[in-house]
Amino acid sequence: MAQLNKNIHVAVAAIGGAKCADLVGAMRRAGWKVLVTDNIQELVAQAESGNHHAAILACDRPDDLPRAPMRELLSMHADISVQFLTPQPDDLPRWPALAGATSDQVHSLSWPTEKIIDLLNAELASVVACQPRYTIICVDDDREFLASLEHVLPSRLAKMFPRFNLNFDYFSSSEEALKAVEQIPPGRLAVAICDQVMPDMTGLELLIRVKAIRPGTQRVLLTGYAGLDSAIAAINSQVLDKYLAKPVEQPVVFANAVGHLLRTYHLRKAAESHRERVMSQFEFIRAMSATFDMDTSFNTAVGFLCEQTGNRDAAVLLLEGDSFVVRASSCPQSGDWLHGHLKTHNGPEWLLQHRRPTTVTSDADLPFEGGPAKAPLLAVPLIRGETPLGMILVTNQRVDGSFTRSQQMMLSFVADAAALTAGALHNREQMERHYVDTMGSRMEAVKAKDQYARGHADRIPATGQ
Repeated sequence: MAQLNKNIHVAVAAIGGAKCADLVGAMRRAGWKVLVTDNIQELVAQAESGNHHAAILACDRPDDLPRAPMRELLSMHADISVQFLTPQPDDLPRWPALAGATSDQVHSLSWPTEKIIDLLNAELASVVACQPRYTIICVDDDREFLASLEHVLPSRLAKMFPRFNLNFDYFSSSEEALKAVEQIPPGRLAVAICDQVMPDMTGLELLIRVKAIRPGTQRVLLTGYAGLDSAIAAINSQVLDKYLAKPVEQPVVFANAVGHLLRTYHLRKAAESHRERVMSQFEFIRAMSATFDMDTSFNTAVGFLCEQTGNRDAAVLLLEGDSFVVRASSCPQSGDWLHGHLKTHNGPEWLLQHRRPTTVTSDADLPFEGGPAKAPLLAVPLIRGETPLGMILVTNQRVDGSFTRSQQMMLSFVADAAALTAGALHNREQMERHYVDTMGSRMEAVKAKDQYARGHADRIPATGQ
């Protein structure tokens, strides 16, 4: 896989006796900036800083991991790539600290470095493609002051947040600023900075209106007349997050203050996204636990994915011999989507190689014949340990064909649940078939030995039918 040519920042924590010097060396040779620590709290702090694209925890004793910082780390996976290297990834369900991690996040310490680098390349490509996009607006009728902010803020914040896509807008008119605020998509306006004394309205009045339009925005009031009355009014109206005096004598300190507000906004958005995802996962598990057969479970998963991603088409395919069999589809009667048996020559190998959600840009890249002709797709392998079971396919309605990090995380979670369900229900079906076959064999033996019993056995309804 080609290396990323982006400005990649990775934080790595090696805990206990875990060794990852070779991996760190390979990442640095790839041109990535790597920070190494032996402290989980430091890893969490670096992940929260907004500076890093990935956080990697290598640990030889997962049972000893503290749960609180691990929960914080796991909550950031929709924002950055959070990966774990452990001795036995198959034992994931018995490690309380990793509850909530999906199978595509936990890998073996013994894997070759090249394999882990390939996996990280795919992960980081997704992080870069879905980098946070935020807007910061500055409003002041003093054009020279606006020019000074334009000189300081973009360069300084770009260094503080190398993976953020930041846009800066400058206005000398409050009315123009408000019109722009209304056009900024929800969730995008991170910080609003304005002067208190302006000809068309005061800064406090402007921030009150900004709050009404974009409630979560961090708001900064600047004034060269730092009087007590305006400060009290701003605090009482609960529209301020920062109150700063002009002139700005220390630009770096000012930029750092804005950077702190930007980080606060970003972390709050990430927490909201994590909370919504957890609630959705809870509802999904409740729905899955109420099912008692494989097809109902898979149809539940398909319906949930279509609802969560806003897409029309999703399907669950299981490996059976040399074919992928469509066990559930969002539109099973439609001829332009997946149905029936799809021949494969390398299905198991393809699934084990791709382990994580993979964007498929061409039907030729799928491991079966007779594709859906709806690329790009997101393919999510269903794997239990080292046993490939099948895959989930989801189309995308977005113009650029991309899937967000949150969507990919949700798909990974559903895939893990579907794989677990498939294994459990498959085992139950095997037990039921074994029971029926065993009873049938015994009945045949009875019939062969006893003429009276033969007729009696024939009149007993077949079990399970």
